[in-house]
Amino acid sequence: MDLSALEAGLDAEQLRAVTTTASPVAVLAPAGSGKTRVLSRRVAHRIAREEIEPQHVLAVTFTRRAASELSVRLERLGLRNQLVAGTFHALALGQIRDHHRDHRLAAPKVLDRKRGILETATGRTDARQLAEIATEIEWAKARQITPDEYVDRAAAARRRTRSRRPDVADAYQGYEAIKADRGLLDFDDLLLTAARLIENDPAFARAQRWRFRHLFVDEFQDINPLQFRLLEAWRGDRYDLFVVGDPQQAIYTWNGADPSFLLDIGTHYPPVQVIRLATNYRSTPQILDGATSVLATAGLTSDDVVPSQADGALPRLSVHADETEEARAIARLVRREQGPNMGWSSHAVLVRTNAQLAPIREAFRLARIPHEVRGADPVVDHPAIRKILAELDQDQRPVSAVIDDLQSMDVEADLRVRLDELESRALAFSRSGPGATAAELAAFIRTTADRRGESRRDAVTLATFHAAKGLEWPAVHLAGLEAGFVPIGHARTREARAEEARLLYVAMTRAERVLHLHAASSRTVGGRSVEREVSPLLRHLPTITPLRADADEQRSALGSARSALATTQHDDQSLTTAIMAWREVVARRARIPASSVLPDRVLRELVAHPPNNLESLSRIEGLGPIKAARFGDELLDVLTGRRGSP
Repeated sequence: MDLSALEAGLDAEQLRAVTTTASPVAVLAPAGSGKTRVLSRRVAHRIAREEIEPQHVLAVTFTRRAASELSVRLERLGLRNQLVAGTFHALALGQIRDHHRDHRLAAPKVLDRKRGILETATGRTDARQLAEIATEIEWAKARQITPDEYVDRAAAARRRTRSRRPDVADAYQGYEAIKADRGLLDFDDLLLTAARLIENDPAFARAQRWRFRHLFVDEFQDINPLQFRLLEAWRGDRYDLFVVGDPQQAIYTWNGADPSFLLDIGTHYPPVQVIRLATNYRSTPQILDGATSVLATAGLTSDDVVPSQADGALPRLSVHADETEEARAIARLVRREQGPNMGWSSHAVLVRTNAQLAPIREAFRLARIPHEVRGADPVVDHPAIRKILAELDQDQRPVSAVIDDLQSMDVEADLRVRLDELESRALAFSRSGPGATAAELAAFIRTTADRRGESRRDAVTLATFHAAKGLEWPAVHLAGLEAGFVPIGHARTREARAEEARLLYVAMTRAERVLHLHAASSRTVGGRSVEREVSPLLRHLPTITPLRADADEQRSALGSARSALATTQHDDQSLTTAIMAWREVVARRARIPASSVLPDRVLRELVAHPPNNLESLSRIEGLGPIKAARFGDELLDVLTGRRGSP
């Protein structure tokens, strides 16, 4: 691999993250800043410098799709099949399998679904109640909370459930007892079991830490305490660790994730070097301004992110009579914008809850717009694949034999695509540990099915905000932006409402060029029409006029600034007052927070070192060439006024 090629096309912050010799390293990577590019280039760059060997690299992700994307990127860089990249759960199962085989123990049996055991443990059959209890068990395990601790810890966390907390604790206790009696491990047990094996078996720990000496972790803001424990078991006393994450995309705390591991990373790894990526390569400035205003409305601070894309249309909010009219309006917009350069798959419609998709699906059906709901795994949910997995259940051949069978099957093109994906998953599974069997592969594929799915045809994607994380589309439509959905009604604590703001921020930043916002003034709830209000998170959204002013508005802004100068002495305070006056006018005009126009630290830099041309203005960190191009001339006029120039 050519070092110059690996460094090509990186901005200053990305290059620093890829090439630094420090360790450990934490990269704070806002939406659209190229985190996967940085992560893959960092791995390849260290291998090319012969600092590390690929067979000793462990790259950890949170979803199978993310692991697959990372593997593809690494293969393009010349690292095909040379290192291990997988999810926490896949890697944990591989290590448990290794340990059992080394000690001549039976392979672990992995539980596909919790519902059957929960029905036995509780005597209940209501699907919603059982799903809620399963969610609570998953949250508790992520937080390493035992059944005996659940009631007090859930109360402290203000967990809201339809079932009484003592009933949930009893169900949790019964579930664990039945599972242990049957010799089963569920998805969360994989992490705890793997961590304990390393913690309690010094020889096994040495073997695993020798094998995986260099750790790379994606989406570090989503790590939960149990995953962190496993990561620490892998790490041992070494500091060869590289993590990437974004606190503003922490949207899984309800499920046990703890972004404080990223926010307080300096306390966990005291010599850590923190690098911030500062450029967004995905969205237009207008989309970023809108998304940032949501965070500001919720009282959340965000680091300055400079957009690299050209100006685009403002995200505009449309309020419709009801959910049916909302769905029809979205269908009309999608059809109107569809064309040779904007296929169906260029669009996504995102909602807060799955239930909101029903009227949108019906409107698209009537409009004959091809669409796919992101929520079904195209591999596991195909009848032919289910049959193959069933045949593998008792198959003790190595996974390599299954891969050979898949490659030799003569099938139609549609099924071949799914078989290729199944083969890819089998290959990834085999890398997590030698000696994997076909039966183990079948059980694990069912357990780790990606319920977010993958689109395989030219169709509009319909998905929830959560399911859209990590994806992007040229045009995004956000529906149901009403109080009760955004933020969700059960988000009652300050922390929960802050997470709802981050979730909306994530949804908005999925859009590259076009962002449409929709709400209904009434909606059918429980069989009756209920009046709705637009989400309070949108109250500062700049949806009326663009940030770039017309001539009259420019004169007004400059007039206000110069008035401030005329009534004060020509000193640093007068310049500060003038810039603040101009900033307030621009912010009011665009309906965004003043800090989104010009952060305070940039304002102080302008006062301390006033630039005298656009080039020097654009070099100021936190302002940059995009903002300089957008309103640099009028800002320079303010600075020139301070110096007494015409």
